[in-house]
Amino acid sequence: MGEAVITKVKVRWTFTPPNAQAMDGLGRCPSEAGKAKRRGQAQQGLFQHLSNQTLKPGAAMENVIQPPGPVLHEETIPPGRPYASVIKRQQVLRIVDLEGQQGVDFLCYNAKRPEERYHAPNTLKAAKTLRMGKGHTLYSDEARALFTIVEDTHGGHDTIGGCCSAPSNAMLYGVKDCPGCRENFLEAMAPFGLDRRDIVPNVNFFCNVPVFENGALAETVFLPSRSRAGSFVDLRADMDALAVISNCPQLNNPCNSGKPTAIKVFIWQRE
Repeated sequence: MGEAVITKVKVRWTFTPPNAQAMDGLGRCPSEAGKAKRRGQAQQGLFQHLSNQTLKPGAAMENVIQPPGPVLHEETIPPGRPYASVIKRQQVLRIVDLEGQQGVDFLCYNAKRPEERYHAPNTLKAAKTLRMGKGHTLYSDEARALFTIVEDTHGGHDTIGGCCSAPSNAMLYGVKDCPGCRENFLEAMAPFGLDRRDIVPNVNFFCNVPVFENGALAETVFLPSRSRAGSFVDLRADMDALAVISNCPQLNNPCNSGKPTAIKVFIWQRE
């Protein structure tokens, strides 16, 4: 299984989005007049560029904490790309934010009967909070447990911001042909016979979406994440569950601090 016995990753990666020279450190254009157009071009270019790209050596990704049980599968997900896998009951999916401040959009389904899927209202009412952390369960629309968060070094994962998409990027930021996490979800779901009708409001791991006392959201909705390099969340499957991930490509708001980066996933067995 390659790196299954490694406790630290000393590999370095770099990724420069197309048109990055037009962006500042937060993914903003220095020229207000060209901001929307350039950010849209950059994100569209990132999405297309990664379709046939593998990661190349560059910035350090250290301190990846090895799961405490046997590793069945591990994989590095490039910035802006999707991932999907069936996690068997009692197996654990670990999602690692390798470099920090990277949003990870997440959906899940009953693997044997995917019309049963993650349901935000049931999850939030059971947790009595808008932010997920250790001990919280992701419930289905049939009020059955899909995954339980059994370990979490970050805490406060978002449940209300939803996924970005080409239509929402056009609506919110005035950019066209700028794909996002919904398009990633569609790509990852297709081999399992799912489509846009199966996309529901999702969890955003490592994302920061504050809600103020008057119920208002921040002007940008998402604020820069507080996630640090190596932060991880462990999700124990409470049934055979399909996990669908988008390693968010967003450049138009601060959810990835203007620089999408790689994540790592492990599937491991609790002993």
